[in-house]
Amino acid sequence: MKEYFKYKFGYVNIDDENLYFTSTGNWSETKNMKEKGLQKQKSFKKISIKVFFSILVLAITLIILKHLNSGEIGSFSIIGLPIVGGYLAYKYLRTELGSQFKLPIAKINSIEILDSNIDFVFIDANGNTKTYQVEAADEKGIEIITKIKASIITN
Repeated sequence: MKEYFKYKFGYVNIDDENLYFTSTGNWSETKNMKEKGLQKQKSFKKISIKVFFSILVLAITLIILKHLNSGEIGSFSIIGLPIVGGYLAYKYLRTELGSQFKLPIAKINSIEILDSNIDFVFIDANGNTKTYQVEAADEKGIEIITKIKASIITN
């Protein structure tokens, strides 16, 4: 079995043994992926993306203020353009904000599905019980995870 589905912060690739939380959904991305608890945290990457958003909004605001003083732009743009620009940049880059790790299906204790959100309760590589939430999973993902949940309950 090889399946995948999209969620708010990326993709979940699924084979017979693992769930892989990726940013692109590309199977080649899963080859060297480490289990949750073993992988290095990519907090620098997440912080740099957040700094990029902030700088983008600030730059757009400064450009608007410069043109507003000369009377070239209306006052609506002071609020509208930075918000729209920041939102579009966030939407484009949000898959980079999601965690990237593999989760062995055998280590999943429970799966809870509420609307389009999926909560996985599992044992990480360090032996700790963790919860990871997949937000805004697509319909295909809900169907796939429902089947996995049923197989976990029967085993």
